[in-house]
Amino acid sequence: MSVPARVDEWYDSFWDIALKYCEGNVRDAEHFMDTGVFNFYYRIRQKANWLKWHNEQFKQED
Repeated sequence: MSVPARVDEWYDSFWDIALKYCEGNVRDAEHFMDTGVFNFYYRIRQKANWLKWHNEQFKQED
C-alpha cells in the first residue's frame, strides 16, 4: 500500500471518531472534519504525494 493510500485510509477512519465526538450529528461531524482534520490531512497528503514522486524519481535514476 502506498503512502498516499495509507493517508487516505487514516483520514477515512476519522469519520467514526468525528461522529462519536459530535454525538452522531452528521452536520457537526462534517464541520469538525472540514475545519480541523482536513487541514491536517491536506498537509500530510501533500507530503505523501511528494514522497511518492521523489521515490519514483530516485528509482528512475538507477
